[in-house]
Amino acid sequence: MTFRTMLHSLLAAAMLATCVEAGAEDIDPTQQQLCDTMYYYFDMGQRDRFIESNKRYMDYCLEHGNLKDYYIGWTNLIIFELNESNIYQAYRQALAMSRNIRERNADEYYYLSTSALGLIYADCNNLEGARQCFLETLEEQRRLRMTDDLAPVYMDLAYVTIDKNPAEALEWATKAKLISADDNALCDASAFKGMLEFKQRNYPAFLDSYRQYKELERRGKTSIYGKFIEIYHACYKRDFRQALRKADSLSSPLDRHDFLRQVYDYKGDSLQAYRVLRRQMDISDSLNSAILTDNLRGISNELEIAEAQRSEARHRIVTLYVFGIAAVLLIMGLAYHIYNRRKFTKQLEAGHSQLLKAYDQLEETTTAKERIESELRIARDIQMSMVPSRFPERRGLDLYASMTPAREVGGDLYDYILQDQKLYFCVGDVSGKGVPASLLMAQAIRLFRALAKQGLPPAQIATRLNEELSENNENGMFVTMFIALADLTDGHLWFCNAGHNPPVIGGGQDNGHFVDMEPNAPIGLWPGLSYVGEEIASISRRPLFVYTDGLTEAENLGQQQFGDGRLLQTLRRTNFESARQVISQLSREVEAHRGGAEPSDDLTMLCLKIDNNK
Repeated sequence: MTFRTMLHSLLAAAMLATCVEAGAEDIDPTQQQLCDTMYYYFDMGQRDRFIESNKRYMDYCLEHGNLKDYYIGWTNLIIFELNESNIYQAYRQALAMSRNIRERNADEYYYLSTSALGLIYADCNNLEGARQCFLETLEEQRRLRMTDDLAPVYMDLAYVTIDKNPAEALEWATKAKLISADDNALCDASAFKGMLEFKQRNYPAFLDSYRQYKELERRGKTSIYGKFIEIYHACYKRDFRQALRKADSLSSPLDRHDFLRQVYDYKGDSLQAYRVLRRQMDISDSLNSAILTDNLRGISNELEIAEAQRSEARHRIVTLYVFGIAAVLLIMGLAYHIYNRRKFTKQLEAGHSQLLKAYDQLEETTTAKERIESELRIARDIQMSMVPSRFPERRGLDLYASMTPAREVGGDLYDYILQDQKLYFCVGDVSGKGVPASLLMAQAIRLFRALAKQGLPPAQIATRLNEELSENNENGMFVTMFIALADLTDGHLWFCNAGHNPPVIGGGQDNGHFVDMEPNAPIGLWPGLSYVGEEIASISRRPLFVYTDGLTEAENLGQQQFGDGRLLQTLRRTNFESARQVISQLSREVEAHRGGAEPSDDLTMLCLKIDNNK
C-alpha cells in the first residue's frame, strides 16, 4: 500500500486530539491559541509560517514547564518534514529530540521519540524497522498506563504490517476499533478495518465495517480512509466504472495508480493493470530520486558548514600566531609575557588539533565518495562485460547491438548465441533502474544462455525464464523480452515476445513495418504461465530491428517523446549499409531529438540481416 501521508496525518491527528483534550483543563488560552495556529499552518502546508508558529508554541510550552506539549510540538515538526519528503531533516530532528529527552531525564515522553522514528522508517519502506519502533512505543505507553493514546499506535502497526502479514494487520485494526475513544477515531478504525477485510476477501465482515463507517459518516464524522473504502465497495458491487472514477480522483499520484491497478486486478483486466503498474513504478522512481537528492543536499550543506568552520579555524590560528609574535617582541623577559605565551600556546595547540580533526573528516568523506564512485564504475564494467561486445564475422550474417545505461548501471540487456546454422538472440528491459535492475538483468542473461544452449524453442525459453524469475519475487520486479531463433540457411525465424516493444522488419512494399505479435505477459510477474511462440517463414535479405522503450520514449526538453512514428520514418529513409550503420544513425537521431535533455531510461538496440545468397 502507498497511503504515504496518511500515516503522518494519523499521528498528527492524535497529537492534535491530545492538545484539544488537555485544553479543557491544563492549557491556558494563550497556549491554546498558539496550538490552533500551529495546526492551521500544518494543514495548509505553509512551511515558513508553520515552522515559526511551531517554534513559538514549543518555546511557550518549555517556558511554562509543559514538557509533554513541548515534545508533541517537536513531533509535529518531524511529521511536517516527512510530508515535505525531507527525510534527512526529519531524521536529524528525531535524533535531536531523543537526545533532548535524555538530557532532561524526561523518560516518560520517550515513546514520542520512538513513534516519530517509526514514521521515518515507514517512509523509507523499512516496514520491519517501523514495526519494532511502534511495538516499543506501545510497550512504553502500557508501562506508563497511557491507555487513552493506544488506538493511533494500533493503527500505525496495522499500516506497516498490512502487506507482509495481513492477518496481524487486521488484528491491530480490530484492537484500534475496540478502544477508539471518540467517533472520529472509530470512523477511521472502521474504514481501515473494512479495507483489510476486503483485501482478504472476507466480504461479510467487510460489509459490517462499511455499514458502521457509513452510519458514522451520516452523523457528520469523517475518515482519512473514506475514499479508499468507497473504492473497494464499488468493486464489491462490480461497479468498476464508479470504482475507476473514484480511484482517478485521488490527489496523490502513487495512491491514484495503486488503486487503479487494484481495480483492474479485481476486474480481471491484467493488461491494463500491468500498464498502470509501469506508470506507478516510474512515478516511484522519480519520488525516490527526489528524496535521494534532498538527502544528498543536506549532507552537502553540512560539508559546506564544516569547510567554513575549518576556514575560520585556520584564520584564527594565523591571527593568534601574528599577535603572539608581536607580544613576544614587545614584552619579552617580563612575567606577564610568560603568562600570555603559555595561554597562546594552549590555544594554538587546541586550534591545531581541531584543524587536524577537520582535515581527517574531509579525507574520510573524500575517500568514501571515491570508493562509491569506484564501485559503481566496477559494477558498470562488470555489467557491460556481460553483454557481447564482439559480433560474428560470418558470410551471410550481419549482426550488431549496443546498450547505453541511463545511470551508472542499468536494467536493459541483449545477447546472442551462434550454434552452427542456428542463431539465438534476445533483447530485454527490466522494470526500474539502477543496481536492483542490473542484478535481475544479470540473472536473466545467465538463464537465457543456459536455456538457449539446450536448443529449446523461444516460447519454452520464455516459459522457463518466467518459472525461475517469478519464484520468491517479493519485490514484484519483471522483465520484458523479445527472444528469437533464426535459421541462417533459409532465414526462418521463430520468436516469442514477452510484453516487449514490437520489432521493425524492413523491406516489403511499405519499406518496413512493425511486426504483429502475440501479447504475452512480461516475465517474472505471474508463475505458471505458458508462453505462445510465433514464426516468420523467412527474413532473408530483410533487416530486423529490435529495441527497448528507452528509444521511443526518449524525451526532449519539452517532454515530447521520440515515438513509434519517428522511429518507423527514420528506418524507412535509412539505406541499409550495415547493422552498425543503422544503429549509429538511430543513436544520432535520438541524441538530436533530446536536444541536451538527460536520458530518462536505458537505451538498447539490436539490428540483424541474413543474406543466405552471399
